[in-house]
Amino acid sequence: AAGWRGLADRFYRKQKLYDMRWDIELSRCTRVCAPFGGPIAVARIVNKKVLPQKPDSMPTIDIFASSGEPISSFLWEKGNVINMAWTNKEELVILLEEGTVMIFSIFGDLVNQFSMGKPVQQQGIYECIFWGNGVVVMTNLLNFFVVQDFEEPRPIAMNCPPLTEEPSSWAIIEPRFSSTRQVQVLVATQSGTIIVVDINVPPVDRYLSNGPFLRMSMSPHGNMLACYAASGNVFVTPPDFQGVCHTFSTESKAVPLQMAWCGGDSV
Repeated sequence: AAGWRGLADRFYRKQKLYDMRWDIELSRCTRVCAPFGGPIAVARIVNKKVLPQKPDSMPTIDIFASSGEPISSFLWEKGNVINMAWTNKEELVILLEEGTVMIFSIFGDLVNQFSMGKPVQQQGIYECIFWGNGVVVMTNLLNFFVVQDFEEPRPIAMNCPPLTEEPSSWAIIEPRFSSTRQVQVLVATQSGTIIVVDINVPPVDRYLSNGPFLRMSMSPHGNMLACYAASGNVFVTPPDFQGVCHTFSTESKAVPLQMAWCGGDSV
């Protein structure tokens, strides 16, 4: 039974399948993996700038197969990067600080480019969250804008109330899981509640009292939301907040680096 670990009434173990074929320092790089064992994009991004991975080299974004076999590499001279992700079509989408969205094939060819609009350019982008075919950005002035379809990009300002301080965290409900069939943003406030922000519907304050929530993560099926509170407790609730399904204490008040779902039933 060596190597097996118990989780509730099930047991798991990790098995080494093969060595990755790349020669990179992962601890220094940003890595973005496509779902279902797809390609992996790697770049060394420090303070939003893409830097050379090795001395005497140029700044590049490298794309590998899931085995670490190189697929392509392209020179990066486009500007500061907020984040990058893979689309449903296995194209690499990169969001620049000044609001430009660039989409590349796995071979590094630029296939599409558009702007998030003049208001986003003027305000600058603080953070973003991608999903399979769209992106939501939060600007430096704490406003939210969305593009719901990379095929027909149309930036839309979301119906967010004025925020006087940075959210403690935020997450999105993808359109396919949303009750309005539009993307929704869950904004966790420093006061401890969560505000649901939509495009056409007025914002809704859920009037929660067990926050502030420092991390939030939506399950892959969109039916559960995990919220990590400043108290060290994790609350798992439906995204409509009609009752808490599970609560457990991590016995730690440190802010986690990351909180994610493993399948649809484990956090």
